[in-house]
Amino acid sequence: MSQASTEARPGDLVERLQQLWQQACDDELRPLGLTLAQLNVLSALAGRPEVSTTELAPLVVLDRHALRDVLGGLRGAGLVLVGGRGSLGRTRPVQLTIDGRARLRAGEHAVAAVQGRMLAGFTPGDRHRLSAMLATCAVNLAR
Repeated sequence: MSQASTEARPGDLVERLQQLWQQACDDELRPLGLTLAQLNVLSALAGRPEVSTTELAPLVVLDRHALRDVLGGLRGAGLVLVGGRGSLGRTRPVQLTIDGRARLRAGEHAVAAVQGRMLAGFTPGDRHRLSAMLATCAVNLAR
């Protein structure tokens, strides 16, 4: 890919990077019995104990059907507990189990290894600039 085409199509690069990131993370997480989507749910739950399924879906950028599938796998593995209907109708509280917390820690180490590979050769300044530019892109698109 020429420099001109790279500069002209950063969205294509972001999409390609996202695909490679997803695959690399899933490859590292597979021995732990996790996917990146499952790790994202575990991470969100760690920061918000007993969050409802309604609140959880937008936090992990999943629709309710996809979240139901992800939670089903996590529940089946004994990593989360999904309560009965909450006091507000269909809302159901979700929380991490002890095994879920342990798997989250292992998964975070696996993803950190992928991030280390992705950023190999970058100086600390390069890493900071990249993060700042990506954050700006996200803010621009969120408007």
